[in-house]
Amino acid sequence: LVGMETTERSKLYNAIQYPGREAASSDELAVENECMISPGVALFLGNEVSGVDTDIMPLLDEVVEIPMFGLKNSLNVAACAP
Repeated sequence: LVGMETTERSKLYNAIQYPGREAASSDELAVENECMISPGVALFLGNEVSGVDTDIMPLLDEVVEIPMFGLKNSLNVAACAP
């Protein structure tokens, strides 16, 4: 579970390793209903004004952010996650 939010604990989005198909080894694969399940990422993107819900933040494994320059501290989800 990864949230995209600017916080004290957030890291740059490209500074963490995301699990995925190429990162999955045979030890990481699980069998569920005869289907191979590999690890993945659920990315939580918040509201432009209030961000990721504060009830969700403690449940996240990682919090990432997109570096921003200037005075504005928000990105439109449509612009950063097409």
